[in-house]
Amino acid sequence: MSAGEPAATLERKRGVRPAPYRWWEISLALTLVLIGASCGRPGSPAGSPSQSSGRYPPSSATAGPAPVTSTRSTPTTTTTEVSTSAASTTPVGQAASPTSSSTAGPGPTNPAILVYGNCQTPTLEPSEIVLACADYGLLLEDLRWTSWTDTEASGMGTLVYNDCQPDCAQGHDHDVPDTQVNLTAPVPGGSGQLVWSRLQPHPEPPGSDTGTLDGHPYPLPTRPI
Repeated sequence: MSAGEPAATLERKRGVRPAPYRWWEISLALTLVLIGASCGRPGSPAGSPSQSSGRYPPSSATAGPAPVTSTRSTPTTTTTEVSTSAASTTPVGQAASPTSSSTAGPGPTNPAILVYGNCQTPTLEPSEIVLACADYGLLLEDLRWTSWTDTEASGMGTLVYNDCQPDCAQGHDHDVPDTQVNLTAPVPGGSGQLVWSRLQPHPEPPGSDTGTLDGHPYPLPTRPI
């Protein structure tokens, strides 16, 4: 044996096999290798704070149960768009005035029905209707018609009547303004033309409720008088 030659080499030369490693030595070596690898793995710098440090929020693994999201649908509110053009012109604190019916135009007109306004010729919407054709002691003038339909005609005017005091020849005329007039009961006239045959004024002239008419509508001529 030369000086400095390892003992293992000498044993091989002599035919002596080296002793095998023990199992616990191998396990210890593998454990040390794994520990060294885990300490030096990338992405975990030395001195980095652990997950349990109070400076960082807890990981999702240790967090509490996730909040439950409600699946209940929110009712949809339908908004109706309203024009604000009228409201924008109304002063604050003042309610918008409703549309007056007096500004509405006249109602539908049926030209097939006429009336003997002057006791001679049937006309449509006359400005005057004579109720006493003999002496003109009762009549309506300045008539303004608001409707003239198949069943009724309506208007407004001034009622003029003779009080016949002491008699009709010496009596005096009296005016009742804003008298409501209604024409009803259309019938065929002398020439076959439909004409109104009844007229109801309101208010009525004095004595109408106790006289021969007894509050009933006044008859109208259905042919020339």
